Order: sequence, then structure tokens, then C-alpha cells
Amino acid sequence: MQTPAAGSINTMNARKAVRRHHGFLKTLIALPVFLGFAVFFLTRQPQPTFSSNLVAGRLPLDAPVVLDFSWPVSRNLEFRISPHIDGELSFESAWLREHLVTRAVFTPDFSWPANTNYEITLANIKNAIPGIQNPKIYALNFTTNELAEIKQITPGLSQVIGADAQWQVDLNQPVSRFEEYLFQFDPNVEFRISKKAGQSAYVIVPQQLLGQGRKYTLKIFQIQKKYVFSTDEIASQSEPVLLAQHAWQVKEPPGVAKVSPTGQNIGLAENLEIVFTEKLDLQVFLENVSLEPKLSGSWSSVDGKTFLFFPEDLRQETTYTVKIKAGAKTLDGGYLPDEVVYQFSTIEPVKILESQPKANALGVTVGSALRFIFNQPVDKKSAEANFGISPNVKGDFSWAENTLIFKPASALAFNTTYNVVFKKGISAPAGLASTEEHRLTFLTEVSVTRLAVPFHRQGHKLSCEVATLVMALRYRGLDIGEQPLIDFIGFDPTPKKNGVWGDPHRAFVGDINGQQPGTGYGVYWEPIAKAANQYRTARAFTKGQLTDITNEVKKGNPVIIWGTAGTGRRIDWKTRDGKNIVAITGEHTRIVIGFVGSASNPSKIITLDPLYGEKNFTQSAFLANWGLLGNSGVVVE
Repeated sequence: MQTPAAGSINTMNARKAVRRHHGFLKTLIALPVFLGFAVFFLTRQPQPTFSSNLVAGRLPLDAPVVLDFSWPVSRNLEFRISPHIDGELSFESAWLREHLVTRAVFTPDFSWPANTNYEITLANIKNAIPGIQNPKIYALNFTTNELAEIKQITPGLSQVIGADAQWQVDLNQPVSRFEEYLFQFDPNVEFRISKKAGQSAYVIVPQQLLGQGRKYTLKIFQIQKKYVFSTDEIASQSEPVLLAQHAWQVKEPPGVAKVSPTGQNIGLAENLEIVFTEKLDLQVFLENVSLEPKLSGSWSSVDGKTFLFFPEDLRQETTYTVKIKAGAKTLDGGYLPDEVVYQFSTIEPVKILESQPKANALGVTVGSALRFIFNQPVDKKSAEANFGISPNVKGDFSWAENTLIFKPASALAFNTTYNVVFKKGISAPAGLASTEEHRLTFLTEVSVTRLAVPFHRQGHKLSCEVATLVMALRYRGLDIGEQPLIDFIGFDPTPKKNGVWGDPHRAFVGDINGQQPGTGYGVYWEPIAKAANQYRTARAFTKGQLTDITNEVKKGNPVIIWGTAGTGRRIDWKTRDGKNIVAITGEHTRIVIGFVGSASNPSKIITLDPLYGEKNFTQSAFLANWGLLGNSGVVVE
């Protein structure tokens, strides 16, 4: 290679130097831009938005609240909802090992109350670099769905109706599972009811002709139902609330001033009477009148206007129809413009037409009164004497016309099946005694047992056990943090090597700020109970039953339980002295603070998770999680 002459310029090296210089300049220019974008995105203030699926701008009663953030936020945010409603706050779309999230979901314990305005307040909203920003406070509002409302009732409220009238009640929207409607006539009318038009209308069809010239009042009641959110279990239902009450007049028969008897439960000794507005010849009347079913007896008239029939063989529990043909001529040369038709039903045994609650009703409010509507006036003492309820309930009787009302002296028990029976033999002043027993069964509303345990978020990656103990002790009025408990429990110094590690039955195993199952694990029930006993009476247990937990909670004692926040895969190891340690991935503790339903068979278990706050489990999910480490726990009394 030729050597450049003295004083000459090496152009190749110069070009390289220029390129290096330009690259350095580009880096100097790009670096601030990159850092600027990085700072912008990392310190960007997250904005929450309400993302739940709404119907006509309202939240369905069985939908959770979903909040999405424009940028990942720390899950250590503060969530409040007003008016307060108990529920579980969970997080989705996690970043950086779930320390940052972009979605929060609030699920209430029970379905939302209808047509209620709520305000959500979010505080302490932080992103990836919280130290260089001021956490914001946000408020979001929403309203829950309305229940159906009555839009129209047919026939119209001012109409005079025919004896064969039917009713249609149109609602402004289809009936949901959160509501039920009851219909009641005064005087009593037996009817058939059906839904139509996408379940947004009810059709009411009386089982016999209405009494001509009589007035009928229709009452419409609404029952509201509440469900356990994660199941289809009815938690409770309200007592019936009167929505509407309207009356209609049945038109008089044409040319007729009076017909008798009409209605139901007519005595077997009754006579028939028809009074016309104009006189009729008896023979003309006999040619135009008919009775179905046929009856033995005779018609007579004294003045040509009033006609009487004296039946000889009226039969009980029978509906009779009386007809007079249109066109029947009067003595003054007139005629009946329309056919006259009316019905009556003879006496029948006493029976219950309707009850509230209905048979097999679920979620009956424990403060409810029981109501039973009879088909006729009954001997009140006889009805009361034939009433029974099991389990036994003391209470008082009252009456509203043909309705027996039983008001318990104290509230019914939660989560309890009650059996009501009316023995046969209930007598009636003008009718027949009941010939059959009347039975119904109903289940009272679901109870919620919940302890006011304050939430504490764990201060270390793997300090869930002491964090749950902190919650239990603070519930007992002790102001204590995690560090004194960690110091008392201590650490097992055994390094993790070749399938040998420390003993969580004696102390904390691994790095409390480490990662499971690599560098850190946790501690089991015996050391936690020992630490708790410094302050309160506590005891550890294994092979527990679900009722052990629920009965302790009923007594006011929170229970720390061991399970998993991960897959729960077995990762057993040996201690240095050869003891086998049963261990799982994601080992995690929670504190049981309540349950939904009975202590013997709860539908939901309410826990506080030191990472996430309230976390609820169905019974089967809880048992599966709890069973991974031998159904173990610590009761803090």
C-alpha cells in the first residue's frame, strides 16, 4: 500500500471522521427527542372512561362497572362509590407483572337497585413514574336501568265494559327477571293471565262473564327481585307495591233493570229474578228465555216486569248461564235490542285463590306478612285455627274482607324454608267447608354476613401472610404494621439448592421481595398463629371444613386462609433434615370476612385479598383454591 506524501491530506480518514461527527450529532439531536417522548408517555396522566355496555344510556342491573384507563395505572388506586354498595374491585389488562393495569372492574355482591344514580370517585391515580406527577381525582356518574312501567290499560279507564270484557296491560318495555306483577280484582274474579308481544303486555281473561251492572276494581302490584350477582340465586324480593288501581262499570243488560243473582258462591236456596224496564207477556218471556245447564222449576210474574224462577235442583260448584234472546217483544210494542246474558256460580268448598308469597317463592323478605285470599267469606276463627307454619312462628292474625293476614311477631329467619298448611275443614257461613289441605312452601331472603375488617395492601411482593394478619389485628383495634410481625416470624436461612429449601412451617422462606417460586415463597399457618398470639388469641388449623370458617365468621372472628393466586401447581421440596414441604406456585393468603347465604351452605365466600381488595368466590371455587394446601388457616379471636 502506498504511503501518502508528507503534507498531503488523507481524504478517506477525513470522510470517516465527518461521518462519526454526523452520527454523534444525530445522537445528540435524537436523544433529547427520545427522552422527551419517554418522559411524556411515562408521566402521561391516565384518564378513566366508563366502558360498561349501557342500554339506552343506563347500566343493566346485572352488569358490572367497567372502567378503562387511557394509560397504565398503578392498581393502588382508591375506589369509592356513592351511595355505597358492597362489591369486588378487580383489575384486568395488567402490565409489569400486574403492577400496572388499564382496566378496573367493579362487581357488586347483588344486582343493582333499579333507577338509581351512582357516583364513582377515583383517587390516587398514578402511572409508571408516580413521583413526578400529582395524582388526580376523577368522578364518573351512571344510572341503573328502570323497571317496566304501565303504559296503557285496555279497556280505557272511562269506558263502560261488557260482561265478556278482557283486560290488556301494556308496559313500556319487556318484563325482566328483576320484577314480577300481580293482578287482583275486587270483587274476586277467577282469571287466566298470559304474556304477549315480547313479554311487554299482560292479557287478563276472566273465567266467566262479569256481573252486568256491577263495578269491578283491578289492582296491579309489582314485586322487585334482587339476585346474587355471580349466580342466578334470588337473594330477596320486596313485598308487593301497588302500582295502579282502576275501576270499571259493567254495562246494564239492555231493557233490563235488574238481574239476580250474579257472581260466585251463590247459595243453593237462591231464586232467580229478572226485572225489565217494560212489561212482557209471560208466554213471550218463556219462549225467549233459556237456562244452561237446564234446571227444574217454574217461572212466574206478577206485574209483567218482574219474573221469578224457583229452582228445584241447583247443584253446588256449577256455573249457570241465563239468556234472553234479542227481539223479544214488549207489551208496548217495543223489543229487546240485544241478547241478555248473565252468569252465576253456586257455592263451592272454601279454597284459597291467591297467596303472597306465592308457592315456591324464593327470596321472601324476612319482614313480610303472609296474605291468603279466600274465594268466599269464611269463618275467621275456623281459618285461623286451621293455619299452621313450620318452623313454628308466633304472630297475629288480621282480616281485610276475604283476606287473612298473618304478621309474624318477629322477623322470619334468613335462608330458611317455611312450610304453610291450612288443614281441611275451614267453614264458611253460607258455603261448604274446605275439603282439601292447602300447602305452600317458600324460601326467605339470602343473608349476608360480613365483618368490618379494614383493608391493608401488602407492603412487600410476598408479604401476603403478614398483611392478612395486619388486617385481622386492626379489626381487633390494634394499630400495627407489617414489620414487627416480620421481625417476630423471622426467615429460614436455608438456600434453595438441589430440591432443598427452608421450612415455611417455622419461618419465612426466601426473599420477601423476591419472585415465586424462584427466589421467594412465603410462610405457613403455624408461625402466623404464633405471631398473632402475641396480641390476641389465635389458633392454626388444617383439614378444616367450610362450616368451620363460616361459623367462626358468624361469631365475629376473621379467618386467614391459604390458597393460590396463580396456577397452584405443586412444587414440593425437602428441608435440610429431610422433611417434605407441600408447596404450590402462587401460594397466597386471604382473609375471610363474610359469606352470602347460610353458614351451612353459603353460595359465596367474601374475602379480602392483600393485593386486590375484596375478592369473592363461589363455594366450589373457594373450596378448590383452599384445598390446595390442605384446607389450612388461622382463626384470630
